[in-house]
Amino acid sequence: MASNELRKEARPRQRQWRPKSTTGCITCKIRRVKCDEAKPACDRCTSTGRACDGYAQSRSVSPNTGQLFRLPKQAQLALRVSPRSLSPGVLFSSNDEHRSFYYFEKEAISQLCRFDDSPFWQYELLQAGHAQPAIRYAIAALGALHESFATGSTSHIPDDSNDRLLQFALQQSNRAIQEMLNAPVTSDRYASKMTLITSSILFQDIACLQGHQEEALRHIQSGVKLLKEIDDDIEQSPKRDVHPISLPSLRSVMIGLDLQARSMLNDEDLVKWAPPTSHCKLSGPTQPLGFSSLGEVRTYFQALMNETLSFLGGLSVLKNPDFAQVGRTLGQLRQRYQLGSEALDAYIEHAESPQAALVMRIVRSQAEYFVRDPVPGCDPIFGPFRDTSFDARVYFRDLLGLVDQLKALPVSQSVSPYYSSSLVMVPALFLTATRSPDRSVQREAINHMIDHPWREGIWDGILAGKIAMERMVLEEACVQEQADTLDLDLEALAQDASLVPTDLKILDVDITYTGSRSARVEYKNEWMRKHGERGWIRHIAW
Repeated sequence: MASNELRKEARPRQRQWRPKSTTGCITCKIRRVKCDEAKPACDRCTSTGRACDGYAQSRSVSPNTGQLFRLPKQAQLALRVSPRSLSPGVLFSSNDEHRSFYYFEKEAISQLCRFDDSPFWQYELLQAGHAQPAIRYAIAALGALHESFATGSTSHIPDDSNDRLLQFALQQSNRAIQEMLNAPVTSDRYASKMTLITSSILFQDIACLQGHQEEALRHIQSGVKLLKEIDDDIEQSPKRDVHPISLPSLRSVMIGLDLQARSMLNDEDLVKWAPPTSHCKLSGPTQPLGFSSLGEVRTYFQALMNETLSFLGGLSVLKNPDFAQVGRTLGQLRQRYQLGSEALDAYIEHAESPQAALVMRIVRSQAEYFVRDPVPGCDPIFGPFRDTSFDARVYFRDLLGLVDQLKALPVSQSVSPYYSSSLVMVPALFLTATRSPDRSVQREAINHMIDHPWREGIWDGILAGKIAMERMVLEEACVQEQADTLDLDLEALAQDASLVPTDLKILDVDITYTGSRSARVEYKNEWMRKHGERGWIRHIAW
């Protein structure tokens, strides 16, 4: 494919979804989609530009890897020099691959990590790409997809057989998979798993840009499991092999992705999700903290949120919780939040940019909500432990104000649509739109999401805005139906959501993915939740 052919010719074509399969060709099994099992090559692969790898499986795979492909051979650590100084003739198999890798380095990576200073994005990933072909192919695929996304106007790339960038990205993704399939099994388990986790991160970004949320969740889950395996291996033997990417920076990225998944899963799926690994959990809240980078701040508060969401998800299935233990755990989480908050206040005084300070404050604010007001006004489990000093009205106005300030900065206005691998604005707006007691604040947050093609990892801003809007419409309709019976003041309720009777509040919004770009959303008010009743069902597609 010539370099000058990589131009987008818009003619969207929606690809039909089929359930994932446990049989079929090798490529479909790796992608975890249903194979139509056509011979000699399945239509599912060939119709999307992928190479079908057939049905024979001549290799056995260790069940401990959590993957369907074999472990790649050990790569040598790349020299810590600028990747641009290395010869492209040695590294790249085509001009198109070189072009997309260069685009990723020069353009895409600054957007992917626009709110993240992790060494993973800053330089380690590029070093790994020069050292390991599988990662290089995946980087080129992500670069091509990001270019297609950046020249569009939606929050995901539509399926289009005429989109040359998309087709090239699919080919490069397939090459990355082939490289991992064909690599021999070695005793270098640490380096192999580090490469697999890195590939999982890149593949989930590729899935997110295409709007394939369920596929992205599967890649995150694979990465989380592999990270747990690495931690278990290190406990048995602390010796590590050489790899271009450091374990701390990889862990930081995975903690953020783990949080993305937890914040999106319904209660049933959350219980099944892998718990935070022991290395991801925070140490006891006995020592003062100090932060030296935005990455440390993000990792601390995201790890705190992971623990909190895991704790809350576990409580949702308990019939007779230990109230004393609930109180102790909430107290520990709040103390950890307080220590982190004090350390952040000290660090912000020396923050290098207004953007960094705002990002850190938004990340902290989201953690604050879940430890101080985890289930607002409803669940009796938390009644005795509710933080009575927490003012939700002030909190959400302040949070929306922080997002407005970040939006006003030039870095947030330079690109539309934009895709970031890290969570900052979209989940903060969704939280505001679904939990603020002020209807005007809810509507403002919804408008922010619907009016802008923002995407932060799995979180599609436009889609999140539509889901939040439907929640508000359903709640208001339910209030109107009960107005006469309950003697409700509809005019006051239209402005103040805190006046909605507890049984009529919609706090459960459960999303179940039914296709590559479709989902079933169930909205339940508190009465439905307490009585085990089915909620309002809405089917959405994007």
